[in-house]
Amino acid sequence: MQRAKPWWLLSITLLSVIIFLALIYTPSRESHKQQSAEETKQGQSNELKEEGNQSSEKSGDSGATNDAEGNVSNKENNDDKIKVQSNDTSDAKQSSPDEPDAANAAPFKGDVFSLFGMSIGDDKSLFLSSHGSPLNEYFTDGHSEPLLVMEFSEFIAGFDSDGRAEFINVIAENSNVGLGNVAIGSNVNDVAQTLGAADSFSTYVMTYSKNGAILKFDIDPELQIVSSIKLFKQVE
Repeated sequence: MQRAKPWWLLSITLLSVIIFLALIYTPSRESHKQQSAEETKQGQSNELKEEGNQSSEKSGDSGATNDAEGNVSNKENNDDKIKVQSNDTSDAKQSSPDEPDAANAAPFKGDVFSLFGMSIGDDKSLFLSSHGSPLNEYFTDGHSEPLLVMEFSEFIAGFDSDGRAEFINVIAENSNVGLGNVAIGSNVNDVAQTLGAADSFSTYVMTYSKNGAILKFDIDPELQIVSSIKLFKQVE
């Protein structure tokens, strides 16, 4: 009959089995933990990459949107500039009218134009009695006959063969010619304010006609001032 093994020997054997199983299970568990950790890291890495891609796409979309908004803004600014320039050009045209302002003008009073109190058709004796002897006199070719020209200190007058005035030309600046404040050097607007709207107006000349006589103002186109004043018989 076989003898039974002591209890402590059985205990040692059982403990050895437990330790062996523990040694086998532990590496497998650690390996599983490492694999799980690696899978977790891989997942986090993928999530970060996806977030980075989404951020890049958003940045790209934002940049494109900003560019589009910038282009629209630039276009609007350019349109505004064009409108402003257009308005400025329109205002400039309106602020420099072709004709002088005669809205509040007091039309010239009287039946005939006169300069220095003399009118077309007046006898030369009136000139001599009013202005004295001429400084110089000579003959020149007229429209149909030679004219006698007399030079006075402020004007020149021409007379036909009957001694009637055919023209009067002002030669002195700032002289009182008998047209209110209008004189050589006056602004064209001053002329319009005094005499009313001209019968004819251009860049260089403005004229008034009345009873067979023409009052002509030559104009400096740059300064818009009167450069000469002439009164002469209207030729039919």
